Amino acid sequence: MTIAFKQQFDIQILNQYWADQKDDNTDDLCSHGEIHLTINEVDVITEHDGEWTLSTSALQLLRSVFSDFQGQDTSMILHCGMLLMMGCPISVSWDVTHTQDAVRINNVYKIPTVRGNTERFGEAEVELKLVEYARPIIKFADEVYDFFNRSEEEKVSKGYEDREFAQFWQEFSEKRQRARRLF
Repeated sequence: MTIAFKQQFDIQILNQYWADQKDDNTDDLCSHGEIHLTINEVDVITEHDGEWTLSTSALQLLRSVFSDFQGQDTSMILHCGMLLMMGCPISVSWDVTHTQDAVRINNVYKIPTVRGNTERFGEAEVELKLVEYARPIIKFADEVYDFFNRSEEEKVSKGYEDREFAQFWQEFSEKRQRARRLF
């Protein structure tokens, strides 16, 4: 049996900025912005959904390139969350199951408000080649990485936050480079 694969996963950063939207911000440890997410030709996130935390979402996406991911355990796209990836309930997530050189995306949902009303996207279920899933994620991660590289160096306080920031970027860089080797 041959599986017909289509390019049916796309995530794009529409706009990226610091939370205060000032170019010279050196205190914000996460980038923020608007996203467009389409899965199986279904718009799950559009510019009308507002701001998301892009840097932490990029790391979650990179993790899902290599490991199965259960959306009910933690969110894929975070509204807020800082380095610990804990925040308000506003989020988007889905399950990712790896099979040979493919991934299966299902259980796609969005929690658009703090009240926790869940929107489910059953029609967004899809199976596609791993590289077709990874390609837009790598582009997303590259844009986050480039944004931080172009910005003033962050003033991270010494201690716990400093270690978290360093660990975040170490894992981010390792997973990003590993994902780039898929091509």
